[in-house]
Amino acid sequence: MIIFYPIVLLFLSLFVFGFSLILSSLAVYFFDMDNLWRFFSSLVLFITPIFYQINSESKLFLLNLFNPLYFFITISREIVIYSKIPDIWIVGGALFYTLLSLLVGIILFRRLKIKFAELI
Repeated sequence: MIIFYPIVLLFLSLFVFGFSLILSSLAVYFFDMDNLWRFFSSLVLFITPIFYQINSESKLFLLNLFNPLYFFITISREIVIYSKIPDIWIVGGALFYTLLSLLVGIILFRRLKIKFAELI
């Protein structure tokens, strides 16, 4: 099962690339973006179940459905630790957030890149 892990890393890399396009585009307009990102990333890290697994009946489970890292960590846990193929809805969630961050990042970067040099 570990041979599927590079695919997970590819999805995660594309997600990070799309999200970095969003952050780099907005950092030109908002000068305090590093403080906002530091707070937001700490918040997301604390609500992401890294060392524990969430019950599907929990309210925290519903909150984590909006957390993209939940899908990537769940897929990684099932592949590496449990040596099984993850559920299709978890893979679909990771694919959805990857494509969403890429699309939003590319669109936002292309629309805002015209004024990048003027604002510096």
